[in-house]
Amino acid sequence: MKHSHALATTSVLLALVCCVGCNLCKDEIVDKSSAPQGSLTAVTRTRDCGATTTETMWVSIQGNPDRKDVVGEHVFVLKRIHRLHVVWKDKDTLVIDCRDCALDEIRLQVAKLGSTRILYE
Repeated sequence: MKHSHALATTSVLLALVCCVGCNLCKDEIVDKSSAPQGSLTAVTRTRDCGATTTETMWVSIQGNPDRKDVVGEHVFVLKRIHRLHVVWKDKDTLVIDCRDCALDEIRLQVAKLGSTRILYE
Protein backbone atom coordinates (compact mmCIF):
# COMPACT_ATOMS: atom_id res chain seq x y z
CA MET A 1 0.00 0.00 0.00
CA LYS A 2 2.80 2.40 0.95
CA HIS A 3 4.62 1.55 -2.27
CA SER A 4 1.60 2.38 -4.47
CA HIS A 5 1.08 5.71 -2.64
CA ALA A 6 4.75 6.63 -3.15
CA LEU A 7 4.52 5.65 -6.82
CA ALA A 8 1.39 7.80 -7.31
CA THR A 9 3.00 10.78 -5.56
CA THR A 10 6.15 10.42 -7.65
CA SER A 11 4.09 10.23 -10.86
CA VAL A 12 2.20 13.43 -10.02
CA LEU A 13 5.41 15.28 -9.14
CA LEU A 14 7.07 14.08 -12.34
CA ALA A 15 4.10 15.28 -14.42
CA LEU A 16 4.24 18.70 -12.75
CA VAL A 17 8.00 19.03 -13.30
CA CYS A 18 7.66 18.00 -16.95
CA CYS A 19 4.95 20.59 -17.50
CA VAL A 20 6.80 23.56 -15.97
CA GLY A 21 7.53 24.86 -19.48
CA CYS A 22 4.07 23.99 -20.80
CA ASN A 23 1.82 26.76 -22.02
CA LEU A 24 -1.66 25.99 -20.77
CA CYS A 25 -3.12 28.93 -22.69
CA LYS A 26 -5.05 28.45 -25.92
CA ASP A 27 -4.67 31.14 -28.59
CA GLU A 28 -7.16 31.19 -31.43
CA ILE A 29 -7.41 33.28 -34.61
CA VAL A 30 -11.02 34.44 -34.93
CA ASP A 31 -10.71 36.76 -37.94
CA LYS A 32 -8.31 37.97 -40.64
CA SER A 33 -8.85 41.07 -42.75
CA SER A 34 -6.42 41.93 -45.55
CA ALA A 35 -5.78 45.53 -46.56
CA PRO A 36 -6.93 46.44 -50.08
CA GLN A 37 -3.97 46.80 -52.45
CA GLY A 38 -1.69 46.35 -49.48
CA SER A 39 0.51 43.74 -47.95
CA LEU A 40 -0.86 43.91 -44.39
CA THR A 41 -3.46 41.84 -42.60
CA ALA A 42 -5.35 42.67 -39.40
CA VAL A 43 -5.52 39.48 -37.33
CA THR A 44 -7.96 39.18 -34.41
CA ARG A 45 -7.03 36.61 -31.78
CA THR A 46 -8.31 35.38 -28.43
CA ARG A 47 -6.42 33.78 -25.55
CA ASP A 48 -7.96 31.55 -22.91
CA CYS A 49 -5.72 30.39 -20.06
CA GLY A 50 -8.38 28.55 -18.09
CA ALA A 51 -10.81 29.30 -15.31
CA THR A 52 -8.37 31.24 -13.12
CA THR A 53 -7.74 34.08 -15.60
CA THR A 54 -9.83 36.40 -17.74
CA GLU A 55 -9.88 35.81 -21.48
CA THR A 56 -8.04 38.32 -23.65
CA MET A 57 -8.71 39.52 -27.18
CA TRP A 58 -6.42 41.51 -29.45
CA VAL A 59 -5.89 42.80 -32.97
CA SER A 60 -2.45 42.81 -34.56
CA ILE A 61 -1.29 44.11 -37.93
CA GLN A 62 0.99 41.65 -39.68
CA GLY A 63 2.78 41.41 -42.99
CA ASN A 64 2.37 37.63 -42.95
CA PRO A 65 -0.79 36.53 -41.11
CA ASP A 66 0.37 32.91 -40.90
CA ARG A 67 3.47 33.52 -38.84
CA LYS A 68 3.71 33.66 -35.08
CA ASP A 69 2.10 36.57 -33.25
CA VAL A 70 4.46 39.38 -32.17
CA VAL A 71 3.55 41.71 -29.28
CA GLY A 72 5.04 44.73 -31.10
CA GLU A 73 2.36 44.36 -33.80
CA HIS A 74 -0.58 44.56 -31.35
CA VAL A 75 -2.75 47.64 -31.90
CA PHE A 76 -5.80 46.86 -29.75
CA VAL A 77 -5.92 44.66 -26.64
CA LEU A 78 -9.01 43.92 -24.57
CA LYS A 79 -9.80 42.19 -21.34
CA ARG A 80 -12.62 39.71 -22.10
CA ILE A 81 -14.05 38.61 -25.44
CA HIS A 82 -16.09 41.21 -27.35
CA ARG A 83 -17.83 41.50 -30.68
CA LEU A 84 -15.28 43.33 -32.83
CA HIS A 85 -15.75 44.57 -36.37
CA VAL A 86 -12.35 45.11 -38.00
CA VAL A 87 -12.30 46.53 -41.53
CA TRP A 88 -9.85 48.38 -43.76
CA LYS A 89 -11.10 51.80 -44.88
CA ASP A 90 -8.24 51.97 -47.38
CA LYS A 91 -4.77 50.43 -47.67
CA ASP A 92 -3.39 52.67 -44.90
CA THR A 93 -6.38 52.96 -42.53
CA LEU A 94 -7.81 50.25 -40.29
CA VAL A 95 -11.13 50.78 -38.48
CA ILE A 96 -11.87 48.85 -35.27
CA ASP A 97 -15.44 48.96 -34.02
CA CYS A 98 -16.10 47.69 -30.50
CA ARG A 99 -19.29 49.36 -29.35
CA ASP A 100 -19.74 47.24 -26.24
CA CYS A 101 -16.16 47.75 -24.98
CA ALA A 102 -15.89 49.51 -21.63
CA LEU A 103 -12.92 51.85 -21.16
CA ASP A 104 -11.62 49.84 -18.19
CA GLU A 105 -11.43 46.72 -20.40
CA ILE A 106 -9.14 48.31 -23.00
CA ARG A 107 -5.51 47.43 -22.26
CA LEU A 108 -3.92 48.93 -25.41
CA GLN A 109 -5.23 51.24 -28.12
CA VAL A 110 -2.66 52.32 -30.72
CA ALA A 111 -3.47 55.17 -33.12
CA LYS A 112 -0.69 54.41 -35.63
CA LEU A 113 1.61 51.50 -36.39
CA GLY A 114 4.16 52.17 -39.11
CA SER A 115 2.27 53.82 -41.97
CA THR A 116 -1.11 52.41 -40.83
CA ARG A 117 -3.60 54.67 -39.03
CA ILE A 118 -6.03 52.93 -36.69
CA LEU A 119 -9.44 54.52 -36.11
CA TYR A 120 -11.79 53.43 -33.33
CA GLU A 121 -15.56 53.57 -33.28
